[in-house]
Amino acid sequence: MKRLLRNAVKADIPTFFRFQSDPESNRLVGFVPRTRPDFESRWARILADGEIEKKAIVEGRSVVGFLVCFMRDGRREVGYWIDRAHWGKGLASRALAEFLIGYCRRPLYALVSKSNDRSLRVAEKSGFRRVGEQESTNNAGLTTRLFVLELGADRAAKERVAEPPRF
Repeated sequence: MKRLLRNAVKADIPTFFRFQSDPESNRLVGFVPRTRPDFESRWARILADGEIEKKAIVEGRSVVGFLVCFMRDGRREVGYWIDRAHWGKGLASRALAEFLIGYCRRPLYALVSKSNDRSLRVAEKSGFRRVGEQESTNNAGLTTRLFVLELGADRAAKERVAEPPRF
């Protein structure tokens, strides 16, 4: 199967900005889009931070989303965003699975809005399990209810056993 992930680069930022500006996507995750200057500044910091994994999700020659893995509140989290024009194609599931094969640090967490059934299915298909709930307040003061999901060390061990030997 063709790889979906590549390292994110500065030239991806305008495309990522367009993704995060979509009203339906934002409604699902309880997010308020940043202004272009705020978004570009944030992504410049992300790209410069060697501790953050940042990937562009690519289908053919087009960037269709992004995936990031970072530390927040003492936990390593993964998050992903797919352009709405590409929803329902399995791209998020394939991209997350591809990322997890090469990234073995566990435990790994994901926060998913309770209203985002598709994203919840993506995480659970990759082995994440619900371990709690929490609320998050966005930059407009609105509260979103989230599932906290964890991919534990036991899952990583099973993945390594299931991988075929490489010669």
